[in-house]
Amino acid sequence: MTAKINIKNGDTFAVQASVSGVTVDNGIDKWQIKSQVRKPKTLELVADLSVNVIDYATYQLLCTNTDNWPAGILYCDIQYTTSSGQKVSTETFNINVIQGITS
Repeated sequence: MTAKINIKNGDTFAVQASVSGVTVDNGIDKWQIKSQVRKPKTLELVADLSVNVIDYATYQLLCTNTDNWPAGILYCDIQYTTSSGQKVSTETFNINVIQGITS
């Protein structure tokens, strides 16, 4: 696992990412992109993330309500389905949820 993202529960989760090697003609705006956040031991679903495509190579993962995200490490990955139907997933990465203090 390469990336680790810190967030306080209750904050908006928003991460922008891009895919290299795509062009306007075969960009991610023609793909399906899915991402989920899960608990590590049980793989219980914590959240389905919204995916907002910004342009042919860039997108944002978003969850506006993280109030119920448990403090600790959560797992996440991103699954791409290309326009030709090929499925490719990223490495699993950690989201470190810290208990929020101010409400």
